[in-house]
Parts: sequence; structure tokens; C-alpha cells
Amino acid sequence: MSDLDVYLLSLGTTDVRRKIQIGEGIITFLSNSDNLIQCEDIGGFIDGLVPWVNNSNYKVYHFEMFVNFVYNVCM
Repeated sequence: MSDLDVYLLSLGTTDVRRKIQIGEGIITFLSNSDNLIQCEDIGGFIDGLVPWVNNSNYKVYHFEMFVNFVYNVCM
């Protein structure tokens, strides 16, 4: 199980504090170029990430996370 798989399990939370922690963790993970963007269910991760960002009061912050994810996947 990769680090992204761990985050995938947490994307369903409605706890705002937990969402902030998850967002920070994903941004930190994606900011490290040594980390591989691997997930057992990458489609599920993306499917979980998009509505999670859309339904957040921290859309700008989470948009940064989403952009980092897309950038790292494409590179």
C-alpha cells in the first residue's frame, strides 16, 4: 500500500480538521519529487479527490493540492 492509498481511505471524512490534515499531508507528499505517484486505485483516488475539493470551504488550498497531483502524474 502506497502513501496515496492511505490518503484514499481518508478522503471520505467530513471532519474539517481532518480534511485540513489530509490536505497538508497530500501537498507535502506531492511536493517531494522523490515520492512516486502510485496508488492501487488511482481512478478511485481521483474520483475521491475531486468532490472532496469541491465540497470544501478551503477550495483554493485544496485546488493547490489537486494541481500538484495532476502535475506530478503528468511528469
